Amino acid sequence: MKCAVDIGANIGNHLVLYAQHIAAKRIYPFEPNPESVSILRNNIALNGLNDIVDHRGIGLSLGRQRGKFSVTPPIENNLDASGLVED
Repeated sequence: MKCAVDIGANIGNHLVLYAQHIAAKRIYPFEPNPESVSILRNNIALNGLNDIVDHRGIGLSLGRQRGKFSVTPPIENNLDASGLVED
């Protein structure tokens, strides 16, 4: 089974491409930025991908250790340039 892991899924551009062009049967996106998450969820729904996307990583980030972080966009109006700052 072909699957894809999208770490830093942002708003879902690559996620949609994985579904359409590599015919991924399961996609595991991870995206911690709440602003991006709402757009990502909309893009998943609008493209009819709810059945192949595992939603458990949406709202989470991946790292070496457990922790609690805040998302801080260093550049205004650029969700892709967001960073994490430990709380």
